[in-house]
Amino acid sequence: MCGFNVILKKRKDYKIDDGKFLKSSNIIAHRGPDSNGYYEDDLIKISFFRLSIMDLSSRANQPMFSFNRRYVIAFNGEIYNKDELSFKINRKKLKTTSDTEVLINLFQKYKENCLNMIKGMFSFVIYDRINKQVFFARDRFGIKPLYFHISKNHFFFSSEIKPIVFYNKINSFDEKMEADFFFNQEIESNGKTFFKEISNLKSGHFGKIIKNKISFFRYWQLENKKINQSNLQKINNLRELFKKSVKSHLLLDVNTGLLLSSGTDSKALGYEIKQGKKKFNTYTYDFKNDKDYGESKIASKVSKDLKAKHFIEYIDEKFVINNFEKMTSIIESPFTSIRLFGDLKLYNKCRLNNDKVVLVGHGGDEIFGGYEYNFFSALIENFLKTKNYSEIIKFTKKTGNNLIRNIDMFYDQSSISRDGKKTIFKTNFEKDFVDTYYRRLNMNFEDNKNNYNLLQKSQLADIFVRSLSRNLKYCDRISMHNSVEARIPFL
Repeated sequence: MCGFNVILKKRKDYKIDDGKFLKSSNIIAHRGPDSNGYYEDDLIKISFFRLSIMDLSSRANQPMFSFNRRYVIAFNGEIYNKDELSFKINRKKLKTTSDTEVLINLFQKYKENCLNMIKGMFSFVIYDRINKQVFFARDRFGIKPLYFHISKNHFFFSSEIKPIVFYNKINSFDEKMEADFFFNQEIESNGKTFFKEISNLKSGHFGKIIKNKISFFRYWQLENKKINQSNLQKINNLRELFKKSVKSHLLLDVNTGLLLSSGTDSKALGYEIKQGKKKFNTYTYDFKNDKDYGESKIASKVSKDLKAKHFIEYIDEKFVINNFEKMTSIIESPFTSIRLFGDLKLYNKCRLNNDKVVLVGHGGDEIFGGYEYNFFSALIENFLKTKNYSEIIKFTKKTGNNLIRNIDMFYDQSSISRDGKKTIFKTNFEKDFVDTYYRRLNMNFEDNKNNYNLLQKSQLADIFVRSLSRNLKYCDRISMHNSVEARIPFL
């Protein structure tokens, strides 16, 4: 896990401000405190900061060259199937056990087709030193960020927004993005940021720069596949996939921890880690003055059952107030929950305990439809088939919402919190702002070529529009602010 900055000139006579580029690069030194590297030629400058996870030796430092030294890479992330992929290249030439060396040489041999082979979280930029071309890519769900800015003189890539803002003196904000945040809880899910001149490569996409022309391509998307198996077979397959995923996420050369809540996701991770007989610590936060909102009691019991050493961090209103500006700088955008301050304390505790890798349960709720509005969408789907509304009435009574409110939740889950509470009050905004930008994120997409049912549509909105992309951004920034790598086995 690392951070990098890349600046590519559009013409050779353009002068890069070396001092300013160095200062902009140092802004993200927290992402990789173990070493830093540099590469440049007459068109490009690459700065790199490394957090050593696999192969801790200096041989695995970046930027790194391919076997033929034609390509140089800056890579942020982890490739979990790097050992099996090493058989697809000349393994005898490998000088390290790092995933970076496997990745760059996989690209040397297969070019963009390597993206269909790798399993992991990643963002990377590869420079062709002969043809002076750039290739860049981001993982399927966008776990790792890749920001870029295009000016009349250069292209600028970075693992965070702050270096781009600093070097290019950007201070213009995107009003539509602000509206999408307030009205639909969207954060950077559409390739845009809150800064007009800074973009975020979409998840599951790659790009190329050839003769100053930038192009984008989608290499992966979710498919709605019909699987002819019994429920028991599907459950057993899911269990095996989960076991393999957790096992691969534990391939590392450093200490590991687990962020533990009372939820099914993190508990499942904990029990699977325990099966691998790997020693690990668990971490939970709670609220100092109102523990009814926290989960430390249940998490402590689970941790005891796991025979793990458990750490609890408490936050109060003073900690939130004193760190609010800091959190805004870390996240690089508005944010939606004070629970992030609990995460801030937890990752700091992980760092102090020298747990450089931490497993997190993000993605579980999105995969399995874990939110109330997901469940209501499933009930509506069942009603359309059976015309039996008894389950809908039961759900309505259980949640305390009236039926109209629940139906409104179904039609516009973007304006609803995960536990079904309304989050948008249009009277808080000027009428012109509402008239210009307010739109419902309708779950009943008319284009249904893939035959998604209503529950799947609700899940897709969570995965690609609001919930998951937001959580992954928070997770990356807060963990890396503390020089800790967060891994997401459910994805």
